[in-house]
Amino acid sequence: MCDLDGAKTSLESLLDEVRALKAGRERYEDAINWAMGCYGNFRERRDPEGPYYWRTELAKRAKLKYNFKTCRYEALAGKERE
Repeated sequence: MCDLDGAKTSLESLLDEVRALKAGRERYEDAINWAMGCYGNFRERRDPEGPYYWRTELAKRAKLKYNFKTCRYEALAGKERE
């Protein structure tokens, strides 16, 4: 589904976006289910981990990174997401 100059059509671009959103939703659902204990118990906290040690694992499973400028987690972009 390409036009004559080889650029993606708007429909093809929209389908790519839908696929990316579905993949993100599945990742977030998996991370939330892990955090809610659906896959078993959390491991015990190790020294010197703080009380919220599980946040690192949750962010990794959801493919999020912490932005120190905004003090918020954000979705990884491009190749970082894979």
